[in-house]
Amino acid sequence: MRRIYCKCGCKEKVKPGNNFIHGHNGRGVKHSEETLRKIVETRRTNGNYVVTDETRKKMSLAKKGKKKSPLSEETKKKISDSNKDKIISEQCKKSISNKVKELWKDPKYRNKMITSAKKHWSKPESRKKSSEKAIERMKDGKIKNKIRNTLVQYHKDNPGLLAGENNNMYGKTYVCSEKKKNKIAVALIEKYRSTEERIKMSCWHQNVKREEWKGFATDQPYCQEWTKDLKNYVKERDNYICQNEDC
Repeated sequence: MRRIYCKCGCKEKVKPGNNFIHGHNGRGVKHSEETLRKIVETRRTNGNYVVTDETRKKMSLAKKGKKKSPLSEETKKKISDSNKDKIISEQCKKSISNKVKELWKDPKYRNKMITSAKKHWSKPESRKKSSEKAIERMKDGKIKNKIRNTLVQYHKDNPGLLAGENNNMYGKTYVCSEKKKNKIAVALIEKYRSTEERIKMSCWHQNVKREEWKGFATDQPYCQEWTKDLKNYVKERDNYICQNEDC
């Protein structure tokens, strides 16, 4: 009996006499790490990983005008999980970095990317979605510390990066309107009204995890304005009652 559909189970029709569509015969096969390494080495030796400019052009023309269907949440999660904790070699990082730098030298590509970014950030729903994702991501202490340490190290390695003319505010005077100042003040007051938020800030200053936190503490002395008279005035003002809601 002649096979009609691909043997891999994709439900696509095959050419007469074939069991698989080209490239589908390896679907579902899980190779060991050693086998994968050998496959990669063999392809590199044979030059199969080298894509010529002509081939790239053909691939680009073949994909132009075709719209990709949106990925399902399940597919997104699978892609995300497969990329987590993936170790990228320094050589690979350098190669990606150099490639991106070369692309950004092209004015056409640069304008295209800037226009695309402006279009994306001009939509309130896009900004809201990105904000929610960032907030959710930063809840993970591991990711938060990694980003912070990376930024600190980057500025240590490049001390003059944002100094002088390299700073986008160089020669400019930023004037914050009273309306904006009030808006920032109200947002901060509302944020730190919560005890949990104050504890989080304390953990950050003490460089400890939430479960290791033992209480509000500082190694800094009181300012010069905190005199004995002021201390007594505050006590009398509050009728000698502690204003800390957790006290």
